[in-house]
Amino acid sequence: MSIIEKALDKQGKNKPPEPPELPAVHEEKQAEAGAIIGRAVDGSVNTAQAAASDPVESGLSEPASSNTAGGGGSQRIVTINVRRLEAAGMLTPSTARSQIAEEYRIIKRPLLVNAFGGGAAALGNANLIMVTSAMPGEGKTFCSVNLAMSIAMELERTVLLVDADMAQLSVTKLLGIEAEYGLTEPASSNTAGGGGSQRIVTINVRRLEAAGMLTPSTARSQIAEEYRIIKRPLLVNAFGGGAAALGNANLIMVTSAMPGEGKTFCSVNLAMSIAMELERTVLLVDADMAQLSVTKLLGIEAEYGLTDVLRDDNSVRLKDALIRTDVPKLTLLPAGSHYHQSTELLASDAMHRIADELSQRYSDRIVIFDAPPLLAASQASVLAHLMGQVVLVVEAEWTPQHIVGEALLNLGTENVVGVIINKTRQAVGKEYYGYGRYGG
Repeated sequence: MSIIEKALDKQGKNKPPEPPELPAVHEEKQAEAGAIIGRAVDGSVNTAQAAASDPVESGLSEPASSNTAGGGGSQRIVTINVRRLEAAGMLTPSTARSQIAEEYRIIKRPLLVNAFGGGAAALGNANLIMVTSAMPGEGKTFCSVNLAMSIAMELERTVLLVDADMAQLSVTKLLGIEAEYGLTEPASSNTAGGGGSQRIVTINVRRLEAAGMLTPSTARSQIAEEYRIIKRPLLVNAFGGGAAALGNANLIMVTSAMPGEGKTFCSVNLAMSIAMELERTVLLVDADMAQLSVTKLLGIEAEYGLTDVLRDDNSVRLKDALIRTDVPKLTLLPAGSHYHQSTELLASDAMHRIADELSQRYSDRIVIFDAPPLLAASQASVLAHLMGQVVLVVEAEWTPQHIVGEALLNLGTENVVGVIINKTRQAVGKEYYGYGRYGG
């Protein structure tokens, strides 16, 4: 024991002095608080070490209640390696008086006020907080865990930390936890069925993958991420807040101005991507009756199809023409046998009835129509009037702007139209989160 320590012992001052109370962050201190938050996000803060002679109080010694953040008493309890977290400069209950602890007290306060204070009435799900970043490596998991630790120190709050980074499992890896189950357990086993008697065909996924297309086994690829971005506004229009203003919002026509721009490539990829949704099913309709584009691409032979259902002899029912695939929740409706008046078939009352049936029969279903090019055949413009949404595929650096404008004139004003720029060679500017070291 040093001379100083002996002197302190004699005076009964062997405990470290209490840290000074931090002043409240007023408006004039916002710049300083911003600097603190910046350091915390950067993950480069130096954690103030507690004195080793006496453990630091966590502020939880007398909780108001014994509530836990659990949903039942049968949950297993795991031990978090706090020494490992402290070595990484992270917040733990034993570093509650450190610099990083004070920084996260500042960070969490407006979040808690929004969730439980006066502003909560104006916010839906205000207690659900997502932590993310623009690019990998910016420290979002560092911040997520620190924020959860800080909120767990509140006397009257509990916290559930969800690892939603399904590609990296960032939180569970950081905490060193092994879990048998998690968020990705499917909600249900619904399929895109139209009847139990349908035959099931096998799609040659290797052939699609060789063509650079999306399949269930390439769910972490670049193209998978691209179609996740493409499908989201379509699904919001179909099932979200905008659906009430749209008729047949779950009927989506994919077309192009000219042949060769890749509209069938996009139709199949979009159908594959929507089939990966947990609570949605998809019906892919080959409405390109001259080319039979979808069935040729998937390598499927069909005896019946849409034209046969629309013929006035009523010999083929809709359910007889549907084909289930080995891709869960994906069903096909082939184009059918050749018919020289296909435009008139699509304009018929029978087609209107089928469109309404397809739209309304299954509440969870998206129906994608792969239609002919707008400027190459008249069928697409006729079909567009039955659709709620239209996706126009435009080949990058090839299709002239005036051609695109002319194609748009063939669509109805009632349609919601989105554009896919296909075959682009322009770099995205960043590697997608989920690709490269994140991908499979």
